Amino acid sequence: MKKLHHIVPLLRLPAIVTLAFVMAWLVLYDFGELGSFVPADKAADFETGDFYQMVEQAGSVRTLCDDVVLVPIDGLSRREIASVIDEITLYDPKVIAIDLLWGFPQPETDSLLCDVLDSGILTVVPDTTAYIYNQVPELIEGHVELYTEGASNTVRLLADGESMAAKVARILRPGLPVGKIADSHGLIHYGHYDFHILKPEQLALHPEIIKGRAVFIGTLSDAADMHSTPVSAEMSGMLIHATSVATMIDSFRDVRNSPEWFDWLLAIVFCTLFVFLNLRSQSWRGGQLIMRVSQIALLLLIVTGGTLIYLHTGLSINFSRPLLMVGAAALAVDIWCGAEAFVNHKSHKKSHKR
Repeated sequence: MKKLHHIVPLLRLPAIVTLAFVMAWLVLYDFGELGSFVPADKAADFETGDFYQMVEQAGSVRTLCDDVVLVPIDGLSRREIASVIDEITLYDPKVIAIDLLWGFPQPETDSLLCDVLDSGILTVVPDTTAYIYNQVPELIEGHVELYTEGASNTVRLLADGESMAAKVARILRPGLPVGKIADSHGLIHYGHYDFHILKPEQLALHPEIIKGRAVFIGTLSDAADMHSTPVSAEMSGMLIHATSVATMIDSFRDVRNSPEWFDWLLAIVFCTLFVFLNLRSQSWRGGQLIMRVSQIALLLLIVTGGTLIYLHTGLSINFSRPLLMVGAAALAVDIWCGAEAFVNHKSHKKSHKR
C-alpha cells in the first residue's frame, strides 16, 4: 500500500490527461463540431474553418483579385447577353468564362450567340450537352458542378482539375500546377478576396479593367444558382467559381486543414498545461480562482491563436479538440481527485482497524 501511495502522484497528471482525452473524444463524436460559434441556421453543418473564414470576412482588410472580373447579366435576354459578350471581346480579355446554361432553343438569336462565341478569344464554357456550345468547336469545356459537403451541401472545397475554375486558373497561370491544386480539393478561401464587378452598361467606361483579365459572365442573384458556403447561406455559382480561381492562383496562401493528429497533439499539450497548473494551484491561496482564470485564458488563447494562424498562413486548425479537452480537464481533475480521496479514505480506515 505504501508503494501505491508513492506511485499515485506520478500517475496523476498522465491519468487525468488521458481521462480528459477520452471524454473529449466521446463528446466530439457525439456532437461533432462546435456549432455554438455560428448562427443557428448553420450550426448543423459547421466546421472550424467556417469560423475562421467568417472572422476574416468580417475584417476590414480584403485583397482585390486583380486577375478576375465579374460581369453580371441578371435579367438580360439571350440577344442582350450576346451583345455583352461581343462588347467584352473588343476589350481584349485574356479569357472569358461563361457560367450559363441555355435551357431551350431560340433560333432567332442562337446563331448570333454562336457567332459571338466564335470570336477567337479563349472562352471556357460549361461541360454540358448544351446545343449552342456544341456548335463552336474552339470552346474550352469545364464542368460547373460544385464540390459540396454536409447536410446543407456547403461548398467548402475546390472542384477537380477539369472544372471551369481550374481551366480559367490554368490559362491565367500557365506554369502553376493547377490540376494538382484543384484535385487536392483544398479549401476555397472565401473571406479574403474582392473582385472587379462591372455591369454591362459600365463596360465601355472601364475597358482597361477587362484587358488581360479573366472575365466571368453569369448571374449574381438567380435563385436557381445559389449555394451555401462557410460565409454565406446563399452565394452565386459565378462568385464561387471566381473565388476558386483566386484561391488557386494566389501563391501567397495555401488554404488547408491541419491533419487530425496535429489537432489532437495540440489538444493534449494545452490540456497537460492546464492540468499541471490546476494540480499545482490546489495548494495555493486562491487556487480555485487561479484554475478558472487559467482555463478561460487557455480557451481564449486556442481560439485567438487558431484564428491568427489561419489569417497569416492559411492553416485551418480544428480548435474543437483543444477546446473540448481543456473544458473536460476540469471535470477530469475533479473525478480523479475524488477517486483518490475515496481510496485514501478507505485505506485510512483499514489502517485504523489494524
